[in-house]
Amino acid sequence: PFILVENRMPIENGAFPESDESYRSRIADSISELQTGNQTAVVRAALTVPGVRNAIFVPYDGGLGAFAIVIQAKQPVVSNGLINATQEAVNSVTASGNKAIIKRPIYNGLETKIRLTYRPQANRALIRQLVRRAVVDYIVNIPLGEPFILNELTQRVLEVDEKILDM
Repeated sequence: PFILVENRMPIENGAFPESDESYRSRIADSISELQTGNQTAVVRAALTVPGVRNAIFVPYDGGLGAFAIVIQAKQPVVSNGLINATQEAVNSVTASGNKAIIKRPIYNGLETKIRLTYRPQANRALIRQLVRRAVVDYIVNIPLGEPFILNELTQRVLEVDEKILDM
């Protein structure tokens, strides 16, 4: 004797079991979500704005009682709309008497020319396009405050296609 069950419709609302570590983390996060007026709360508020990838807290920017949040967007450039939305979100959790200033990162220009050497039968146009995409992807995704590493860029370019001999 056994029971055979056939589902006519797929189950779409299930979830995997949660580990104890994940559960503890979720409880700790829910407690900190209730807090306002501290560094964690203002950074968390900035990160909840759609389009914000990262937020860095800078104390005393503008004097005592003031601080800055430098935000990095998911897009290459931080828009004024994203600054305004983040300012509104951060103001809602900032303690009375404190002043929050939302800033975009300081952008440093970078111009590079890459000369590629190809193997025979390489699709040069396609490879150039893929290399351009790899270079932009690397530069746009450098975290705030982290350096540009030429060797990392070189490695990414050379990994684009096996028909690239050198650069």
